[in-house]
Amino acid sequence: MTNFPISKPTALDTAQPASEAQDAPCTSGIGSSTEKPCYRDRGAVRASFPSTSISTPPDEATSGPVPRPLSRAVRLAGRMTSKGYEPENWEWFTTLTYTDSDGRHVGCDPMSIPSEVLTAAGHAPRRTKSIIRALGDEPVDPSIIRHKQLRQHCLSCATTPGQVRRCAIIDCPIWPYRMGHNPHHPQRGCNPFKTKVRNHLEVSRKT
Repeated sequence: MTNFPISKPTALDTAQPASEAQDAPCTSGIGSSTEKPCYRDRGAVRASFPSTSISTPPDEATSGPVPRPLSRAVRLAGRMTSKGYEPENWEWFTTLTYTDSDGRHVGCDPMSIPSEVLTAAGHAPRRTKSIIRALGDEPVDPSIIRHKQLRQHCLSCATTPGQVRRCAIIDCPIWPYRMGHNPHHPQRGCNPFKTKVRNHLEVSRKT
């Protein structure tokens, strides 16, 4: 297991609302080693499914050293195995996800993951156009031009916002932006109001 300082989810994060408990699985092609699912199928293979829907990385990935950084950005180029869909950056699976009390894989909040970890896992900073191009022939709403708007595509791919939050398809280019925030923003985690007040106080002291 890696030692990156990723905050653990709280009980509130792992709680499943009643409205999400009835999410209908989209299982066409999932779990088959011969048929690769369509984009919507891959997007539906989230933590609301049994843990076998996404293949678990080999044991050496969880007990060995820190995964090696990827040399290129992810582009949803995983493969189907006998256990399910295996992301192309599977070495980072246990770093970017956790297992809830029901044994389901849940994607961590990207805003809790250090930017350098996301970069090493294949999610380096990219322009919105580059992220959309990485999806290949998947149709994307042309009105999406900003990072925070990428969540709209996730909502069209999933059934509920809860599935977007729990998404464990870590090789999807949009995965780090699924919560509507840019985890690579230089001022992420900063409170703009506090920053403004602090700057004002500093100016007042100098005068």
